[in-house]
This record gives sequence, structure tokens and C-alpha cells, in this order.
Amino acid sequence: MFTFLGLEISGDLGDVTMWRTRRGKIVCYPRTVPGKVPSIAQQNHRQHFRQAVARWMLLTKSERQDYEDASRKCSLPMTGHDLWIRWTFAGSIGEVRTIERLAGVTLVLPPEMT
Repeated sequence: MFTFLGLEISGDLGDVTMWRTRRGKIVCYPRTVPGKVPSIAQQNHRQHFRQAVARWMLLTKSERQDYEDASRKCSLPMTGHDLWIRWTFAGSIGEVRTIERLAGVTLVLPPEMT
């Protein structure tokens, strides 16, 4: 992310797309524009992703922190948010229970898993 006047900017800024990695590195590359209209399958996938993010935002701060803690305690190569999204799309209850046991937390499950 680019800091300008105290604001952190990420995403598209003019002809450049930028973000900050988990480890703090700033990544920038020329913005690309899709060459064709997205397929119905792509539109459905994007809608599912938007719903998953919206449900993540509905979790309490404590529930989101439980996911972050579980990810960190289990040394997963992803954030708690990434874990939530993964389980929204292809969750395994066995995987959830293993991570809960190893991290010593009880996680709120995405609706797709209940």
C-alpha cells in the first residue's frame, strides 16, 4: 500500500495496481483490463466470494480474532480471513476440528459448513 497524507492506498490507482503483502512488501504492477465479459460461472464465483467477505465482516471482532489466532498458532500459510474464505468455498469439518484442537479455540463456522 502506498501511504499518502496518512492514508494507505491499495488497489487500482491510475494505471497501477498495488497492495502490501502479509510481510509488508509493497507490490505494484501495471493495471490490466479484462479483455472480455466475465462468464456466468465467473460472475457466480465472484458473487459467492462477495458473500463470503460480507459474512466475515458480520463476525464480531473477537470471532475474527479467533480465526487469526488459530491461523497463527497452527503456523498456517494464510490469515484468519483466508481461512474463513477457504472454508466458505471448500470446507472440511475434520479440518476445522483439527485446527480448533491444535489452536485451543472454538471457531464460528461459515454457513456453508453448518
